[in-house]
Amino acid sequence: MKIVVYGLSQPGVIIATFFSELGHDVIVIDEDAAGIVDLNNKIDAQCVCGNAASINDLNKLDLTNVDLFIASSSKDENNLLAAHFAKTIYKVKFSLCYLMQQVFASRNRQTTLQKSLLAVDKIISPEKAVAQHVVHNITHDAFINIYPLSNLGVYFCVYEFQEGNDFIGLSLQEWLESQQVKITPLIIKKEGVYDTSNFRDAINVGDLLFFCGDEQDVETFNAEHAEALDPQSNIVIFGGGRFGGELAKRLADLENIKSLKVVERGLEKAKTLSQNINQAIILNGNALDPALLEEAGVGERTQVICCMDQDESNILSALLARKMNAEAMVLVHSATYFDILLSLGIKNLVRIREIIVSEMLSCIPFKAVKILRVFGGYEWFLCSVHLYPGSTLIGKTEKHARKKGITKVAGIVRSETWLPLTEDQGQTFLENDKIVVVIHKTMVKELDKIF
Repeated sequence: MKIVVYGLSQPGVIIATFFSELGHDVIVIDEDAAGIVDLNNKIDAQCVCGNAASINDLNKLDLTNVDLFIASSSKDENNLLAAHFAKTIYKVKFSLCYLMQQVFASRNRQTTLQKSLLAVDKIISPEKAVAQHVVHNITHDAFINIYPLSNLGVYFCVYEFQEGNDFIGLSLQEWLESQQVKITPLIIKKEGVYDTSNFRDAINVGDLLFFCGDEQDVETFNAEHAEALDPQSNIVIFGGGRFGGELAKRLADLENIKSLKVVERGLEKAKTLSQNINQAIILNGNALDPALLEEAGVGERTQVICCMDQDESNILSALLARKMNAEAMVLVHSATYFDILLSLGIKNLVRIREIIVSEMLSCIPFKAVKILRVFGGYEWFLCSVHLYPGSTLIGKTEKHARKKGITKVAGIVRSETWLPLTEDQGQTFLENDKIVVVIHKTMVKELDKIF
């Protein structure tokens, strides 16, 4: 594929690097001359200093037969214009626009986009994606992370084996046989290393199991393993900015959230929140002020969500909340903090970049493949594959798929029914099946060839 990335934002650089490593034809454009030189020294791509919102600058590039144009600069207005120009003037096949400001990225942004007559195929708002993820995590307390797989009726879950689990020291197979639901183990993370799961794996404290299950089984699993969410539970959001504000709106709509508070340092922002969210109490002050947190009721049976713009502020406020016996969920931008937070016992991490990159990759127009989720430091991919008429896998089994390089086959969505594949069951693939698979990133470029 031929791909153009506008902007040296963190998601933009990750996407450009990803496709460059896969051997695709990548062009990167940004006004930051020093940043362009630095990236040009790191990846195999054509890196150009310029403004993609300028037709003069775009004319300097070879934009013939571009498959994908991603506008991901730090300026929303430029992103909208660049994606529009790419689609209308240069006839790129698919244009994707990344927006940061809520004034542009409204909840009904796709409808707004159509009314504006801007020719952009897809708009991604990090606030919406992150808020949806946090809400799912709060309502599914049994998991470290949980991701609904759009339009498939399937969840991708991350479960931690904690101290006190009766199956510590026993095999993964023994644990699976004890469950009342059908789930498909895919990847297990042991001591920081990701690997494919094996039924013979011995379970240790701190192991993370990545698995898939349908909605009913995942809800049953959550009910059996989670602490029930107290209807009077206290949820406190630190930071009412772009992430915290959107999250507060969504949590305010949940029936089982009876006490919702937002701590926001900026006075004007706090006033705006109080006017827009009637179901929440807005406190104007510093989330690092113990007296204010006491006023907010932070303590036992309190879920604190740290949503401020700076990682350092989120980490410090999470540590203070834990000192006050509250549970803490932390939004993290930089991957450099993950291991530090885990060592401090803060395991409920919202990996913002990973969520945004997953959203972007899910829009990429492969022929048969849709990337659903990236995880494991961008090394592992969960994908769905539509077996269109003529696919070479029709009539074959999951064993044949693995011979072609597929790491794990999680299951099949057939006529809207989820068929989990927990072992070599000899399940034959049929036309129009949607297969959910896990692959290493080195196999992404081969998927369309395989299927």
